[in-house]
Amino acid sequence: MLREYWLNRMALACGLTGALALLYFSLITAPVEVSIAGIDSGTEGQRVTVQGRVDWQTEKEGTLIFTLNDGSKIKVIKFNSSAEEKEIVFVESFVSVIGKVERYRGELELIAEQVKASD
Repeated sequence: MLREYWLNRMALACGLTGALALLYFSLITAPVEVSIAGIDSGTEGQRVTVQGRVDWQTEKEGTLIFTLNDGSKIKVIKFNSSAEEKEIVFVESFVSVIGKVERYRGELELIAEQVKASD
């Protein structure tokens, strides 16, 4: 009886610890919403969310490459893009992108994880 009591308490403690750890990691890994002008060397390596109009777009071997504009511009790369993403990314469309800011050949660009139509 005593062993079952402690086993239940340990299971409850482990469950609560796991839930708190998930909450903590979801908060620290959540993308930060920024404007394109707010993307600089300080945001390099961070996950961000940006919205804007597609100015230019091309597709090469399943990879979408486009320029996003909200008054400032940034190049966006989406590897292994889905059919839905390919449909919504076209010149003059408004999209929301979640991705990681990376530097390539001296320029900052956004490596997209997710592309959605913007409201």
